[in-house]
Amino acid sequence: FRKYYPNVQIQVPSPFAGSVGAQELVQSKLDFVFVSRELRPDDIKDFKAIFGYPPLSVPVSGGSYRHYGFLDTVSFIVNKQNPIETLSFAQLDGIFSTTHYRGASALTTWGQLGLTGEWADKPIHLYGIKPWNGYEEFIRQRVLSTPGQRGEWRDDITFDKVVFPIAGRIAVDRYGIGYTGVAYVDSAVKMLAVSGDEAGPYYSATYENVARAAYPLTRLIYFNTNKSPDKPLNLALQEFLRFILSREGQQIILDQGIFIPLRAGQASGSRSLLE
Repeated sequence: FRKYYPNVQIQVPSPFAGSVGAQELVQSKLDFVFVSRELRPDDIKDFKAIFGYPPLSVPVSGGSYRHYGFLDTVSFIVNKQNPIETLSFAQLDGIFSTTHYRGASALTTWGQLGLTGEWADKPIHLYGIKPWNGYEEFIRQRVLSTPGQRGEWRDDITFDKVVFPIAGRIAVDRYGIGYTGVAYVDSAVKMLAVSGDEAGPYYSATYENVARAAYPLTRLIYFNTNKSPDKPLNLALQEFLRFILSREGQQIILDQGIFIPLRAGQASGSRSLLE
């Protein structure tokens, strides 16, 4: 970008946690902030309270696939002995939430998910990451929530403070289910295929499905900035965004070897947010 715009100065501070960066944007200490998830409702509420409109959030890159410590794909996992292979978002919402905004009733046994025989009356043991955490917030937003409605977790979930133990807990609990980053699947568990629609299609967290943005729990990196609805975006920021979303910009992301570039349709959708 500096090759094309040598007079534009970009200063990069130390990395922030997502909500810390969002607050820096609210306080006008930063011109923009990259966040590895959708902004939390509280972040948006704080911003709107000051400026009267929400921040502009533009997806600029896919996350990583299976890179420890980066923005890896999230997967729901069960014990290897569990015969279940697929779950819809509505079913997952029925399993993990008290709000059930996706329409399912409370699901507490494996038989309610279609398993028979010895599994029919067995309880579903829940594992997750204690709020607030990036993985937890991502699943809450993507699976438990619907537009204008924020999902709430059941109170009988076994919560860990961090992501690391989840796979190990599921590996030794025949009736367990939880979610984790793919990079942290370090035990013999089964990753489930999931779908946002009951009718499918269902996708598992393979590299191919993540790279082509078919897997519905693929993560994104967002560029967030302050843009008034009745004013154009600052020209330097606009050109910086256009560069990131260009073929050249996405190739740089690919060449880095950690993050996955946007698909053409995703990049086009992001560019439309600048118009």
